[in-house]
Amino acid sequence: KADVTSLPFQSMLRKQHYDKALEFLKSQTPSGVHLALEQIGPMASGDDLELQEGLKFFLHHLTQSHFADEVQAYLSLFLAAHGEEIAASKELQALCAELATAQENKWS
Repeated sequence: KADVTSLPFQSMLRKQHYDKALEFLKSQTPSGVHLALEQIGPMASGDDLELQEGLKFFLHHLTQSHFADEVQAYLSLFLAAHGEEIAASKELQALCAELATAQENKWS
């Protein structure tokens, strides 16, 4: 079982260093971004806390309008990778709904 706390992106999420986490993703190759986003949560030897922090990461950057195109692309990959886990958790569903509302407010 991998020690996910030693992976940079997961560590930044757990510490709520969302700006550093975005810088990290932006410095990766497309396959590196995909890997970093997939290496969190229960399916990657982590837990739902990582997915909560992942959703909070997107909420933070969405509400700040940071690098909107990149953040949208990363969010799409994140949801594709973790949609089933999010759907199985009421708490994660609530955060996802909050994220959807914030996104709608940005475009209205």
